Amino acid sequence: MSLMRVTTTGFAVVAVAGAALWFTSTGSAPATTTTEPIAAERVTDTVSRRTLEHREEFTGSLSYGDQFALPGQTSGTLTALPEEGDVLRPGNMLYSVDERPTYWTTGEVPMYRSLGSGSDGADVEQLQHYLQSTGHLSADATIDGEFGSGTRAALKAWQKDKGLKETGRIDAAQLLFLPYEATRVAAVPRVGDFANGGVLEVTESELFVTVDIGARKKGVFEGRPTIEVETADGSRHDAAIESITAQQSQDDFGGQRYRVRLRLLTTTAQEPGEAKVEVIDVLATDALAVPARALVALVEGGYAVETVGPDGTTSYVTVEIGEFADGWVEIEGDISEGDAVVVPE
Repeated sequence: MSLMRVTTTGFAVVAVAGAALWFTSTGSAPATTTTEPIAAERVTDTVSRRTLEHREEFTGSLSYGDQFALPGQTSGTLTALPEEGDVLRPGNMLYSVDERPTYWTTGEVPMYRSLGSGSDGADVEQLQHYLQSTGHLSADATIDGEFGSGTRAALKAWQKDKGLKETGRIDAAQLLFLPYEATRVAAVPRVGDFANGGVLEVTESELFVTVDIGARKKGVFEGRPTIEVETADGSRHDAAIESITAQQSQDDFGGQRYRVRLRLLTTTAQEPGEAKVEVIDVLATDALAVPARALVALVEGGYAVETVGPDGTTSYVTVEIGEFADGWVEIEGDISEGDAVVVPE
């Protein structure tokens, strides 16, 4: 009966004839011992337990995202501004025009109108949440989206604390609702410039990484792989997948292109630029493994490895194979950690 030696990819390439291997009617192959000692020039390796991982590297882009202009409804002379690179959080002042400051807080509905007594809706509810967070509206006040006397009194108290006219009404000249938990100042005009509408250019506040891939690589990022990002300064950072988004373009094979967005799990002072992204998929842990080149493909189906006994004699042992990674393959069979196996050069 004949055997076929396989490469690290698992494909039979070289027939090894004349091996004394016998099969039962079901096609199973019992271990068979060769009486001749192993030749001195044959190479062996040891059956060992290891973690099998698939690693793949990609080139990504480290950035704060697209730059965009904040909305605004104010005009006049700029009298105060943040600095480029500042991170602004809800409640911070955005800028001041004619010494009248404009603040912001988190909200999905923009400040598209003036709010005052009789107003109602989701934007009023956002205002109530904000006034409650600043302590101007009592903690036990009802958040109902109705601009009543309690909301008006809380707003006037807030306006007084901020040095604004205590009108009991508010619009986008005093407060903006923005759908962010924080925002980073990307570009500012100069104090003394004329302001008309939006004033600041901003980006997201945290650095993130994007990787553009073709359809064939999408599966590498799916599941729960471990992802590490190496920035230009050589530091490495764990990262997590935030989204995988289809793009309006095709890869070199005519398939859909995707953009993977990764969130860094540790902070970095690195400036935006290119980054290396390594995706690590753990295929098996504490796996009994041999070099993949040690596998012998049986003509009748299945695989074996050629083991070497203490006296130098060899025997073929049938094995079941599992995961392949980095030239190693997971096996199960009548074989133990520490056994020697023949590995063709």
